[in-house]
Amino acid sequence: MPIVNCIVSPDFKGEIESKPGLIQRWSKESGVSEAGKEMTINIVRSEAQCGNKYKIVAYLDLPTQWSPDSIISLQRGLGIALTKSFSLTSDEVLIITHVIESGKIFDKGEIVKW
Repeated sequence: MPIVNCIVSPDFKGEIESKPGLIQRWSKESGVSEAGKEMTINIVRSEAQCGNKYKIVAYLDLPTQWSPDSIISLQRGLGIALTKSFSLTSDEVLIITHVIESGKIFDKGEIVKW
C-alpha cells in the first residue's frame, strides 16, 4: 500500500488536477506492477513555501514488508513519474520516505498487521 502525499509549490504554474496515468507510470517506472492496484497519490497545492524551493515535495509512506531494493525502486520510479507527468527536472522534486511498522496503520475499521 504505497501512499504518496505530494505538496505542489505555489510557484508551480502547471496543471495539477487529473493526472491520468500517474499511478500506472509510477508502477511501470518502479518495476513493481503488482503494487499498482494498491498505490495512492494525493496531490495538494501549497499556500506558501519558504526556504529551499521545490516544485513538488512528496512524502512516500511504505510498510516495512517492502524490501530495501523495492523501496529504492519505488522512490526512483516515483521521481521519474512525477518529473515526467509534471514536466519537471529531477532537482525540482524532493521525495521523503517513511517506513511504517506493522500495527501502525488503521484501515477499513481495523488495525493492519503484516
